[in-house]
Amino acid sequence: MPAAGRVRARRACVTALLLAAAAPASADALWERAVALVTAGEHLVPRTRVTRTQERSADGTLRSSRETEVRARVAGGELTYELVRTVQDGQEVRLDADGATGASAARFSDAFQADLTAAAGAERDGARRTIRGQPAVGYRIEQPEEQYTIRGRAWVSEQGVPLEIEYTVDPLPPMVRAMALRAAYELRDGRVLVSEVTVQVDVSVFIFYRGLYTITVMLDDYFDPRAGVPPPAR
Repeated sequence: MPAAGRVRARRACVTALLLAAAAPASADALWERAVALVTAGEHLVPRTRVTRTQERSADGTLRSSRETEVRARVAGGELTYELVRTVQDGQEVRLDADGATGASAARFSDAFQADLTAAAGAERDGARRTIRGQPAVGYRIEQPEEQYTIRGRAWVSEQGVPLEIEYTVDPLPPMVRAMALRAAYELRDGRVLVSEVTVQVDVSVFIFYRGLYTITVMLDDYFDPRAGVPPPAR
């Protein structure tokens, strides 16, 4: 899958995830609490983002794997991203002298920014399941956007804490046969933050190429960029 295509797909996925979580509440107290917990952490940014990408052939054979670690920091009053580590097919990749690769970091940060001011709809649909030992209530999400419609389900605990969201978009991006996203939330200090995002994409270019991609992003060490330099990593 071309790099630009991967970026567009990931941007669409994470934008939809956050739009759904930040939607104006209906007359549903459980959803209202879920929205309030997400809103409380909107200003926070993950200091560390580790992305693992696997590409497989149509029969499931692993073609390649890549892991990158990007670290956020405040420099000159602006939030910047530094690529600190890359492992390609199990081998460490040498970085630039200053430890950063500007183009890669820029593409990564762009893919994971989202506008939280737009609205999305959520409606309790009666679905239930257990997530990490917690009974969860399902909310159906279907929201038309400019170029696609978001369709999926958000899962909220009986205490009103968002636990997961899973969805796809219709129509799919060009050359994409199927796409599914799952995001996991964690409650930290009274705020709900995204801890992990998994995107699965099935790409096909006519009869010449087919690839199955699994992209997993782990987010940690959230901080407020308005407060300056974040504390050292744990």
